[in-house]
Amino acid sequence: MRKAFLITLFLSLSTLAIVSYFYVVARVYPHTYLGKINVSGLTKEQIIKRISSFYDEPVQIKIRNRMYTMNYKHIGVILDQATTVRMIFENNSKPFPENITSYFQSLFSQKMILPSLVFSQDFINFGETSRFNFTQKQDEVIVDNTNKTLLLKDNEDLYRIDLSHFQSILLFHFGDKKAVLEPQLVQVINTDKKDKIDAKNNKLIDVFSAPINIVIQDDGKLISTFISSNELKRIYDVSYVNGEVVYTPHEDLLTSLIDNKVDPMLNRDKKIDLKTLKTNVLSAFTSRVQGKQSGPLLASTVLSPLKEVEQTNTHGEIAGRYIEISISKQKMYLWDQGQMIKSYTVSTGLYYPTPAGHFNIINKAPEGYSDIFNVYMPWWMAFYYGWAGGQDAYFGIHELPYWYVGQEKKQRPREFLGSPHTGGCVSLDIGAAKEVYDFSFVGMDVVIFN
Repeated sequence: MRKAFLITLFLSLSTLAIVSYFYVVARVYPHTYLGKINVSGLTKEQIIKRISSFYDEPVQIKIRNRMYTMNYKHIGVILDQATTVRMIFENNSKPFPENITSYFQSLFSQKMILPSLVFSQDFINFGETSRFNFTQKQDEVIVDNTNKTLLLKDNEDLYRIDLSHFQSILLFHFGDKKAVLEPQLVQVINTDKKDKIDAKNNKLIDVFSAPINIVIQDDGKLISTFISSNELKRIYDVSYVNGEVVYTPHEDLLTSLIDNKVDPMLNRDKKIDLKTLKTNVLSAFTSRVQGKQSGPLLASTVLSPLKEVEQTNTHGEIAGRYIEISISKQKMYLWDQGQMIKSYTVSTGLYYPTPAGHFNIINKAPEGYSDIFNVYMPWWMAFYYGWAGGQDAYFGIHELPYWYVGQEKKQRPREFLGSPHTGGCVSLDIGAAKEVYDFSFVGMDVVIFN
């Protein structure tokens, strides 16, 4: 009886051990996690069902303050189910007794397994092409009209997902239904915009870098002059409208510039068609903007018995050298030994009238200052002392005045030349005033006509 009992007990314990063994190796070992989900004690069938449901669950993605719902398959992430199951049951598949040893070890330690996810080319394309725009205001293109350049102020705030970081959090939070994933972002720099502005700046350099040459045919002789790069920059204003550069000429300034360049080069009995030459200059500049080549501009002189001599109020008879000013024409003429050697466009008094009459230069200075208008007046030549601005003051000839606002220097616009805009003085263009200053002397006659 005792022997039979022992045999029965042995068989029972053996059966229990065998059943327990197969039960243990058929289920996930204790303290096993798939990502952050505890999958301990599940069978292969349960694991397959569980990871399939995880894969089908939508994922909540937070991009800054915006929420997006995405599916793994829609963003190109593929679940390798077989490999994932094999990794979960890796210890179970070890030979006896290693699998039993691993089981007992799992009772005292945790094991985390990440799912086997395949990040396909579709996933890469998703990351490379998806853009998240947080732009608050449009880009700005600022025009520097002094240097004729465009400055891009890029206000675009554009990002894409950092794919490496996105992969890691997708793996780690696989199956975590409560998780809100916040992938890191990489700012997207739109080089196309900068390249476009750089291209337009290169074109601006080409447009303004070369002078426009003028050749005057006079009795078989060729007289050359040119409109310089800096003069072109003064003549044309640049603006940026709807993505294109717009060039706007100051035609009055161009007329004055051509007249001042060409007139001293001609005899008193000759003239050129100033209007046609100005039109040709504008056309040459337009051709340059369009990328076309243009050669020197040709102009021919013709006899002009009614040239400046007929239009001026004097004819060189006042003195050996003197200055004549016409308020109605806004012109100044320099006379030397009976010849009118140069003319200039000026600006005379608006706030207080420039006095008409016969005067003499009282004093000269490289720079004067007006207490009435708080401006500096380069190349000062005083010719009259009288009433202005509620007090006695000097009236003089000088360059366009300037002043300071803080540290910034401001100067009266050249566009004012050709019309009354001063407080009674006679203003000349930058450069022209120095020529008149060098021509004049204290005591020189100045005659001014209305």
